[in-house]
Amino acid sequence: MKTTSVYGIPYVEADDLVSSAPTQFRQTAEGVEKVLREIDARATPEGVSPVTATTLETLESLEGVNGQSGVVTGDTMQRNGLYYRLGDAWHPVEIRQKRTWGCRFKRSANDLILNNGDTYMMFSNVTGSADIKTTANSKGAYAILPAGRWLVKEYMQFSGIADMTWLSIGVATVGGASSLLPSAAESSTSGNAFSAIECVTVIESDGTGGIQVSFHSNNSGIMRVAGYLNVVEL
Repeated sequence: MKTTSVYGIPYVEADDLVSSAPTQFRQTAEGVEKVLREIDARATPEGVSPVTATTLETLESLEGVNGQSGVVTGDTMQRNGLYYRLGDAWHPVEIRQKRTWGCRFKRSANDLILNNGDTYMMFSNVTGSADIKTTANSKGAYAILPAGRWLVKEYMQFSGIADMTWLSIGVATVGGASSLLPSAAESSTSGNAFSAIECVTVIESDGTGGIQVSFHSNNSGIMRVAGYLNVVEL
């Protein structure tokens, strides 16, 4: 059998024997499949193109490189979908839930102590995604967010320190994180009345930076209730 000049696909000629037709058709089909396989893998570096198979058994019989994607398209046992290569096996790509993280914040000794001016908080009772770590700088604690976009809500119920006390609450970004929405709010109280204040913002993180809880007040004193910080992956 001769082959085409560009992709080398075998084809039947007029002088080929009819008795050899089954073999010739098989060779043509195998030749086309071989060419398509080579085209899939032609992009460099090796493994850039996904490996496509109609069944999971077929995909498992094919080689791949670590990190390469594989796609099963016609499996009869509901195993269609995206796979990835790790070691010598293909593994299904599972849908990952959005990560969440939260904590209480305080200043010290379980009291939320505010300075006259800027005050930064410490974190306690941390729950949620384990890959969100907390660390500290010269101002206080901050949370390092993995790369991505995050919705941040900061909330505190507080009592008045003195008559006409006002308090602003904010989310400060640290390192490779930037605020995409307004990140501050302000409230005031008279005497010892209770009030609440919250701030909602969106943070874009490159995986190295984070967020820090900040307050600004015109009086010093001790709040009766600690605040809360919640983070949700968008």
